Amino acid sequence: MAWLLSFSPKVGLGAVDSPLTWWQHSLIGVLVVAIVAYGLSLVIEVAPSRELQSALQAGWNVLHEKGMYDSTSNEFHSPPLIAIASVPFGYPANGLEDHQAVPYPLTRALWFYLNVLCLWLATHWLTSLIEPSKVSPRRWWLNRLLPLLLLIVPLSRSLQTGSSDGLVLMIVAALMVGLARRQYFAAGLALAGAMSLQITSVILLFVPIWRRDRVMSFGIVFGLLVTLLLLPGLYFGLQHTNRLNEQYVEVLKQYQQNSLADEQNHSLLGMIKQAIPASSAVRDPWAIAIAISVLASLTLISCGLMGFNQQQEPMRLLHFVGSLLAIMLLASPQSAMHLYALLIPTMIGVLATASNQIRSSRVNSILMLALVCISAIVSLPLQLPLLPLLGITSCWLLNSSLLYRSSPAQIALVSTPIATISSPPGLPKAA
Repeated sequence: MAWLLSFSPKVGLGAVDSPLTWWQHSLIGVLVVAIVAYGLSLVIEVAPSRELQSALQAGWNVLHEKGMYDSTSNEFHSPPLIAIASVPFGYPANGLEDHQAVPYPLTRALWFYLNVLCLWLATHWLTSLIEPSKVSPRRWWLNRLLPLLLLIVPLSRSLQTGSSDGLVLMIVAALMVGLARRQYFAAGLALAGAMSLQITSVILLFVPIWRRDRVMSFGIVFGLLVTLLLLPGLYFGLQHTNRLNEQYVEVLKQYQQNSLADEQNHSLLGMIKQAIPASSAVRDPWAIAIAISVLASLTLISCGLMGFNQQQEPMRLLHFVGSLLAIMLLASPQSAMHLYALLIPTMIGVLATASNQIRSSRVNSILMLALVCISAIVSLPLQLPLLPLLGITSCWLLNSSLLYRSSPAQIALVSTPIATISSPPGLPKAA
């Protein structure tokens, strides 16, 4: 960490040929060894984590021709395709050995290192969108390691629980790369994949809606047909797949109701419900209506700041998707620390903005201080319920303010007085 903090924002932008020293190579090697050791320590855990066990139980049910959404100790609320992919790794909740399945320690190790790879690829792809073509090796590593280190606690929690946040983040990064490279059909496929893994990703639909992109919309429809109908239909048959999708919708409704009934729920919806008097007969409907209104207002503000232009700069796209991901976290039925791993695009975008030498050092210092505060807030235990919501809301405000400051109208407004001063009326313009 001392090596990373020793860099100032100006280091590495000009010294392209400065190589890493031997001790910097050693620190990177120690980090890799620590990741490998952490993954091996999770392999020997006594019982699978709840998030991972739900998918393994569903795969075991499919393998033994049982109901995919049967009531178990770990409720499965993912699409049928996830259960099909988990069939080779199926593992029952009672922990009994199944010789037809991959051993659980091997499954745990593969899933851990796959998520680590996804997190690294997502960070690398997003950083490459806004990084100069020539950058020093020191700056190259700093741009990729610092966003991960700022969210080290949520990331370690995500890897420990066995959730799919790394995979979702990589798909979102692929979505942004497709938009930046004008590969709109591929971007639509990526968005469909994110929606198939995490239902709250439907908020990202505002990207093609606001851009009025028909090609991307067609990619989304095609991707959803493949993930929700075609691939499960090849395994179960179309008629059985339709029944499973109906059960999937019912499971999502039940999951939301259970989350709303939990008085210890620290999500936006849960906090709004707790703010309404318990004696109110319409407490739950009012809480849902207020939460939807808040989320819709924040989404419309972000879309309005983004504008209607088809082509956008990668930096503005990063701020826009970062604000939508913050709204996506606010829309989650359950507030969990591992979900905050999706704030990595915000960290990358704000760090890149703070390293811009055109801005004043005071603005860059404020941006860096805001990032440090947000990373500290979302890394605290959830016994302090308002702090995670404050951190996510701060991420949305930060992305929205950067979107506003980088808008063409705001840039033109700021640059107009400079042009007027440099060429006063009545004087000839410089050649």
